[in-house]
Amino acid sequence: MWTTDINTMVIWIVLGFLGGMFGATIGGLLAFVFCGIGALISSALMLAGLTDTANFVDAWITWGPFIGPQTSFVGGCWAAAYAKHRAGFQNGRDICQPLVTLQRPDVLLIGGIGGVVGAICTWLAWLIPNLPVVGSESTVATTNSVALGVMVASIIGRLVVGKSGIFGKVPDNVNRFDGDENNCWIPWQHSSLSIIILATMVGATSAILTYLNSNMHLMLFGVMTVLFAFMILGQGVIAGHHYAITAYFAVAATGNVAWGIAFALIAGFACDFFAFLFTAHGDSHIDPPTCAIAFCGTLQPLLICFGLMPYTPMNGANTVENLFNIKNMLFANNSTSGVIALLMILVLLPLITKLLRNNKTFLVGNSLFATATVTVDNDET
Repeated sequence: MWTTDINTMVIWIVLGFLGGMFGATIGGLLAFVFCGIGALISSALMLAGLTDTANFVDAWITWGPFIGPQTSFVGGCWAAAYAKHRAGFQNGRDICQPLVTLQRPDVLLIGGIGGVVGAICTWLAWLIPNLPVVGSESTVATTNSVALGVMVASIIGRLVVGKSGIFGKVPDNVNRFDGDENNCWIPWQHSSLSIIILATMVGATSAILTYLNSNMHLMLFGVMTVLFAFMILGQGVIAGHHYAITAYFAVAATGNVAWGIAFALIAGFACDFFAFLFTAHGDSHIDPPTCAIAFCGTLQPLLICFGLMPYTPMNGANTVENLFNIKNMLFANNSTSGVIALLMILVLLPLITKLLRNNKTFLVGNSLFATATVTVDNDET
């Protein structure tokens, strides 16, 4: 959505500030739920054939300057970290609590500043030139601009209003990438088996729905995001939006369900990695699923650019003869690349994860990323 129109840029900055305040007011996670609602609306419009309206909803609501995660969610993260150190808030990683209850206008204003930073980071990401597709005149976006904008803005927020440093502070004798009972992002999504099962469940569903009709768009992503409303209410739901959206993008680009499942699994293991690299040991929330989406959103175009991933983009419903053809789902255009990638991922990523968690190199004191130790505060969960 990059444009040099000064009026549009001013509107984006103003709405970004207001959106950041909104996220701080109601809590970053609840603000993200509204992004999911926008995704559901735009997907329904896509299925109804109202493409222009759907694109408008995505541009100005789902990923827009007020509700988009690059402003409202980032604003909530900035505000929580600021409130932890300056307003008596108990947990700078807690993005569920509405911070308006603190009755501190400065907390909301910090959220607004975070929203502006998120908007600017996203706009700068849009400036990155597209990558060429091998053997074609087509180009693909180099990265997922919104996810990258959220990730960078959240890291900036930790440096500006947090005190733990980018990679946080790891307790004594704790492996950074394994954590302990006090340092685990979502316990029921931590084991490799859990990641494989959940990523396959959501990723395969998203992949198949996209294969049947790419106008399903962000439908399952929206469902997974709205689930966070129940997490705010204290229920143990999964974080599955990163599985859904990465699977959607992969199938939409290749027409191959195997590639969709493969990217859902990559997103799952990448999310766990980023959770312990940034979030679990820090004093602010740097969102692991968003980091995983940014990673996959950069990996996919690189694979396409180098010809390692076929680029046969889908447009609407699949043809009748291929609609329920399982062979074509997994071997679209007679390509075995998706299945090969899927099998490699199922072997390599759990192995790499095991090595990271069992390697004493990543115990604090020896770790490349552990710059300090900390006595764990049991309230900081």
